[in-house]
Amino acid sequence: MNDLSNATEIFKGHQKKIEQLEKLTEILVSKSESQRDRIQVSEEKVNFIEKKAEQILQTSGEILKKQKEDIQYNHGRIYEVEKQVRELSAKILQAKDIATSLNAILKRFDKSQNKGMDLLAKENQEQKNMVMWLMSREVLGFGRCLFILVHDDDYADDDDDDDDVDDDDDDDDDDDDDDDDDDDDDDDDDINVLKLNNVKFVSCLDVLYQPNGLKVPTHDGTLKAESSGNTSATDNNKWKWEGVLIKLLLCQGCSIRACFGIVNMLVEVLFELIKGHIKDLEEDSEDKFDEEDFNEEQNAVARVIHVLYNDDPKEMLK
Repeated sequence: MNDLSNATEIFKGHQKKIEQLEKLTEILVSKSESQRDRIQVSEEKVNFIEKKAEQILQTSGEILKKQKEDIQYNHGRIYEVEKQVRELSAKILQAKDIATSLNAILKRFDKSQNKGMDLLAKENQEQKNMVMWLMSREVLGFGRCLFILVHDDDYADDDDDDDDVDDDDDDDDDDDDDDDDDDDDDDDDDINVLKLNNVKFVSCLDVLYQPNGLKVPTHDGTLKAESSGNTSATDNNKWKWEGVLIKLLLCQGCSIRACFGIVNMLVEVLFELIKGHIKDLEEDSEDKFDEEDFNEEQNAVARVIHVLYNDDPKEMLK
């Protein structure tokens, strides 16, 4: 009996342990499932992070590509700006050269007693003779009253052959301007040149602008076509032309563009002088002075000078 009772007690003890083990197994299974769920959640998080990383890498690549393109564009812009700066620097140097040339020209005028500015004196008798000569040559007309001022030193070889008008003729003009000028009109075998104090004035009536180039009068009265640009005329007429209408020559090697300011001033003064002398000559002339037409002439010359100064020959054809 005692042995049976002991065996029953032992069985019950083992049964309790089995129940405890079952409970522990259930707990372990539950924990395992929880761990599995956590692992799954972790995997989903890892996948999400990987996708995000791929998107970030792709976006970063596009940003880097865009930045590279911007850098290349900025390099191009920097090159263009540097090029513009170099061109501007060259223009500034050119402007300085022109200013230097103009200052040299003005100094030359100031130092010369019988050249340039001295001719603009209102009471200068030779200036009055020049105006009378211009009137006799009928320079006024059709917007072509413009002159070339040439230092005699530049074309010294031509002085001996220039029989059109010389200093002696100017002195004779003091006594009888109309008669001498009429005689000059009959002698049309040369360019119309007025020589005063070693300075020549050439009227525009002797120079015609054509679209295919300049036509320069020769000594036989015909017109010889010359190509546009800095070219020489015939051997008999060693004048240099610009290829637009005419150009001003003051001295060898000077800046032509710097001379146009002088032209502007000369024309303005000449117009005032001519305007005053026309009124004085009205009594001896059949054609009365028409101030409106005269102003149109002056405006036409101003437009010519503006075109020459701004270096736009196409404007001449408008």
